[in-house]
Parts: sequence; C-alpha cells; structure tokens
Amino acid sequence: MANLFLRILGTGAGATHILYGEPSSSFVIFVKNKLINKIKNESSNESSNESSNESIEEPLLICDVGGGVWKSYLEKFNNIRFPKNLWISHNHSDHASELPLVVAINFTRNHKLNIFAEERVLKRLIKHRMHELKSASNITIESIANWIATKELNHFTIDHNLSILPLKSKHEELCFGFILYYQNIGILGWSADSGFNSELYDQLCEQASIILLDARKNASTEHASFDEIENYLKQKSQSFLQNHQFYIIGYGASFEINSSNSNSNSNSNSNSNS
Repeated sequence: MANLFLRILGTGAGATHILYGEPSSSFVIFVKNKLINKIKNESSNESSNESSNESIEEPLLICDVGGGVWKSYLEKFNNIRFPKNLWISHNHSDHASELPLVVAINFTRNHKLNIFAEERVLKRLIKHRMHELKSASNITIESIANWIATKELNHFTIDHNLSILPLKSKHEELCFGFILYYQNIGILGWSADSGFNSELYDQLCEQASIILLDARKNASTEHASFDEIENYLKQKSQSFLQNHQFYIIGYGASFEINSSNSNSNSNSNSNSNS
C-alpha cells in the first residue's frame, strides 16, 4: 500500500473561525513520494536515477473548506498547490464557506478542481453556495470546476487508486461522510457532522481501521457528544479497539476539548498513517 497520510487542517465548529480565529473542520489525504536525484557518472558521462531519503508531500484529497481552511492548508503544506480533488460533506458555512473563492481563484490559476459531493448536496452547493459568483464573473459556475455527483451507498472512483462510498450522517442539513478506499481496501471511515449514530459507526468500522468522528462536549441531534462516543467504545472488545484508531473532529476551538474525558484520540496537528 502507498504511504498515505491524513492531516487535520482544523477542528472548528460552526462559529469557531469567527469567534476564535481557528480553522473549521477539514482534513487532507496525501502521499509522501521519495525524491529521485539525478546522479551523473563522470567517467561515462551517463546519468542514473537514485532515490533520496527526502520526500515530497502530494495532497490527493481535501475534505470540506469552511472558514480558515485554505490558510491552514497553505501553512501545513508549505504553499503546495491546492489538491485537485475536494469532497464537500454539506452546505453549512463551516464546511463550505470558502468553496466559491477556492474554486474561482484556482480556476484563474489554470487549476480546475474536481468537486465531489452526494448528488443532492452538490445541487445545493451549485445553486446556493456558489450563487455569489454569478454577479462577480462572466463565466458560468458549471464551467469553472468539474462538479461530480455521487450517489449514497454507491462506490465512486476519485482516481485510479482512491474511491469513496458516501454514507448519510445524522444531521438536519443533508450531510454525507464516507468510507475511503485505496485499491479497493477500506482505509478511512469518516462520519462527517452527525448526531450519535452507532449504526453509522459500525458501518465505518467494518471497512476501515482509522475512524474520524464528529463529537462535541454536549450531545444534540446534530452532533454526538464525547460521552456518547466513549460509551460506544466501552461496549467494544479489546481486540476491536486494538484494530481501530479513533479520532475526534468538529469539536470546536482547541480549548473546548478535554481529551481525558474520552477514550478516543484527538489532535489537530497530527498525522495518521493510512
């Protein structure tokens, strides 16, 4: 399997970026490729390739682009060009507010993006989220990006190695997480914004070993709580827990989580090797 990694760009909730300046919830899937150095043989005047110990990070997929996400991306990836592929879970501002500018600016830089979303979510994004560009540009919204509709519970190929299976979360606004596959092997399960939903969590865990869950201090119909996630994990066997890694996202600003209250892991600056 390729040397795939996950990097969290932000863990913000709805008002986090506005009130505290921290980025909204988002993450990137990327690969580390070894640099190939040209080695010249002076005696024969021929060149050969030799692998370096250095590597370069190649972002493959970014998930959600709410407030502060693009700035966080540039900081964490040293200004590497924005990933070609984006998944948008739903049309809330803390998950899609930067989408119009991300799409438009990259298009002007001859970098046309692929925007993936569940088909009903995609229609909402084009009609409502992208509407501001209609008066600011002479080009059509449909032409400045590749808008790619996916279907719930249907595998969809992102590139020749990556594919996704969209899964509906428990959220008032239509919202979809997914299972991410690399060469048809499940590597990551993500709930997206969701109230507590053990059936959804079980689906994710059946296919993937790295699980990214939405949770906050207090439970609601829109978001699970830390306690609910902790109680869910307490019901699982030791072997199950040893075979899965759980991470919490969407909880808000960095000061709003107390990791000692949950058995799951959370770290807005860490990488997970997929």
